[in-house]
Amino acid sequence: MAPGDPVALYVNVQSLSPQEVEAVRHELGLDRSLPVRYGAWLRRMVQGDLGTSLRSGRPVTVELWRTGWRTLLLAGSAMTLTLLFAAVTAYLAAMGRHPTWASALTAFGYVLSGLPVFWLGYLAIYLATTRFHVLPLMMGESTAAGGWSFFFVPVVVLGLGNGTVSEVTRHLRTHLQGVLREDYIRTARAKGARLWRHLYKDGFVMPLSSLLANKIPYVLGGAIVVEQVFNWPGMGRLTWQAASDRDYPTLLGVTLLAALIVRTAHIVKEAVQVAVNPQLAD
Repeated sequence: MAPGDPVALYVNVQSLSPQEVEAVRHELGLDRSLPVRYGAWLRRMVQGDLGTSLRSGRPVTVELWRTGWRTLLLAGSAMTLTLLFAAVTAYLAAMGRHPTWASALTAFGYVLSGLPVFWLGYLAIYLATTRFHVLPLMMGESTAAGGWSFFFVPVVVLGLGNGTVSEVTRHLRTHLQGVLREDYIRTARAKGARLWRHLYKDGFVMPLSSLLANKIPYVLGGAIVVEQVFNWPGMGRLTWQAASDRDYPTLLGVTLLAALIVRTAHIVKEAVQVAVNPQLAD
């Protein structure tokens, strides 16, 4: 359905005869109907064969293995930063302590979330390279593989500037304020007990597990832009290149892996919530 002819990635179509072009198309399986090609892909997928990248000529599984762990590391670190920022800000705001800090952090989160992630990425590169001189101009394979000191800037951009942190903070603050009005919290506060032990499960673990699981698709989508901006060799950049080159086997593989990641996250979320509150298992 994408415009263009994938055969052009393999050969120079203009230098070949129509018969030779059709032979290449037959070799790639592009001369069959879309339902037939999709059914063949499903059969191979069950066997662990996701096809061959039209761009690199390598198996799609190799491409996903080469880039997927980098994206998981980037997205996982970004979501950890989102969690920490949202938890601290929501706790300060809900408890009414340090209102100046709570207001400043909340406003800071809203400003970053309102900026386009690509614009924030370019701004971060400008500040880190020309003002503070702590990063090279662009990151690539060598820095991604060995220079983890260059890793924190895209993590900050994805974690705080993807439109996620402000929403997580707002929902968590509202949930905490509701928990603080519960009778058992009021009783614990009247007895002088430490509230953190009571707030940990109901106030943080339960809502954060749901919020973060629901935000994984947004983080993976933001990773496509962030990896392209920072030249980070992950699955997001692979997706960008595959879409530009009409490398549909790679796009199908990326889509499948992303769906598995999202589904796994929701399974983990349900397991965590059942562990915290066994009554949910009923």
